[in-house]
Amino acid sequence: MKKVLIKSIVVVNCLWAGVVFADAGDLIVRGRLSLLHSSRGDNGLLPRTNTSLDSDPMPELDVTYMMTKNIGAELSLGLTRVELKTDLGNLGSVGAAPPTLTLQYHFSPDKKIRPYVGAGLNYTYFHNNDLNLHGKSIGIDKQGVGLALQVGTDVMINDKYFFNADVKYLTISTDAHIGSKSLGTLKANPWVFGIGIGRRFSLN
Repeated sequence: MKKVLIKSIVVVNCLWAGVVFADAGDLIVRGRLSLLHSSRGDNGLLPRTNTSLDSDPMPELDVTYMMTKNIGAELSLGLTRVELKTDLGNLGSVGAAPPTLTLQYHFSPDKKIRPYVGAGLNYTYFHNNDLNLHGKSIGIDKQGVGLALQVGTDVMINDKYFFNADVKYLTISTDAHIGSKSLGTLKANPWVFGIGIGRRFSLN
């Protein structure tokens, strides 16, 4: 019985050795491959016209600073090109860089599976605009600000590395025009789906 108890304690210690508690002051870095997509809906630019957005796979890098064991602030950076489609056809594409800042709550910082939720703001910078309507170039403001909601989870591989899955919902809007004629506000509420890997750094 004594030998069984000793062996059990050794096994438990080995299992716990691979799990390190998240702590205040930790820095969490994640690299993801993400896709941006929005369902068809009224975009505000062409009344009664359904519009959807799709993107190429987007490399995404984010850094989270843990202010406490459960609360962290994340800055996420990505770069992609989105294609705008409507019932009238393809309106072309535009480059987008949507850095996002969220305040997160991590539910189980001392477990192997660590889910989190977040909310904050996104700032989208548009570049290399190739949008057009019936051959006429559509101009847009180069920047837009919106809200961001987030849910995700980290699955620990060892005490430092982990797998990550992340979903964000963004609200993005920018003014559009053809020449000096205003077309109104171009609205998009895309989902961003990402998977990747990350590393935890202890700064204490």
